[in-house]
Amino acid sequence: MNEILFMIGDWPVHTGAALIGFAALALALLLIIAIVIARSGRRGAELAVAQAIRADELEERLSEMLRAQSEATGRVDAMGQALRATPWIACGCCTSGSASSTTPTRTSPT
Repeated sequence: MNEILFMIGDWPVHTGAALIGFAALALALLLIIAIVIARSGRRGAELAVAQAIRADELEERLSEMLRAQSEATGRVDAMGQALRATPWIACGCCTSGSASSTTPTRTSPT
């Protein structure tokens, strides 16, 4: 371990010192990677929470629209039942006469 790998100026770099330096560099890089991953995970969690809030808001709007649609469907159905129960007054255009007399005819543009 006291073997000299290379010289930097007048300072010899031994094998043990080079291995310790390499290990410290690797440890520092792993620590930096862990910090970056933790921060991005936190940021991702914040984005996931924001997206969940938006999804809840959209779900609430959708349920409100479905409620309004159901209410409108009920009103239209009630109106249809009321119209079916109302006796019609015969005006003559729908009950008697031929279908051709009420059908519009096409004229040529000449």
